[in-house]
Amino acid sequence: MKKIVLKTSQPSYVLTRFSFTKIVSKKIEFNFLNVFSNTIASIRVQNRMKRNPNRRYIRKISAFLVFARLNFIVFSIATSLLFLRNRALGSSQ
Repeated sequence: MKKIVLKTSQPSYVLTRFSFTKIVSKKIEFNFLNVFSNTIASIRVQNRMKRNPNRRYIRKISAFLVFARLNFIVFSIATSLLFLRNRALGSSQ
């Protein structure tokens, strides 16, 4: 089971790829990995900007982007779970 650990100044996010692989389609999984890599890239940019005088604003924007991307991940998973549930209920009748 592969784990992706992202350590920031905020609490760490631990995401298990194995669980997503079982419940989501390949397309959603690809989107998840793509969004997650973009999130890591934005945090790296945020860390580079620490000495910048405008860092407070940049950090707020970066935090908002990370939050928006994590919300997208949760929404994608919830949508795929509903789809799988409805498909399972439809096939059992």
